[in-house]
Amino acid sequence: MKKAKALLHDVRALEALVEDTKGASKLKFLLVLAAKHPEPVVLKECEAALNITQGQVSRLVRAFHSIDSQGEVGLGLIDIEFDLYSPRTKLVSLNKKGEAALKAIFR
Repeated sequence: MKKAKALLHDVRALEALVEDTKGASKLKFLLVLAAKHPEPVVLKECEAALNITQGQVSRLVRAFHSIDSQGEVGLGLIDIEFDLYSPRTKLVSLNKKGEAALKAIFR
């Protein structure tokens, strides 16, 4: 029972972080990044892990980076890098702010 209660608390805290109708995809995206942290994740891995399209992943990245798909200020929780050997390949990872937000939720 305690584990279920703790899990419910964690899910509610994550939902508050991504409060909109597409929250489930955003939660899963954050969990994919958190699972690989501190290693960056290739966007193709996110597509496969979440079973969503490239466009959907791009919108998630914009929402968690600095500017979302509507041109609004994003959450600023991730960093985007380009692979040195393949400039078309983008890598995403939690930044210090994103790491702190998840640590606060899962403490």
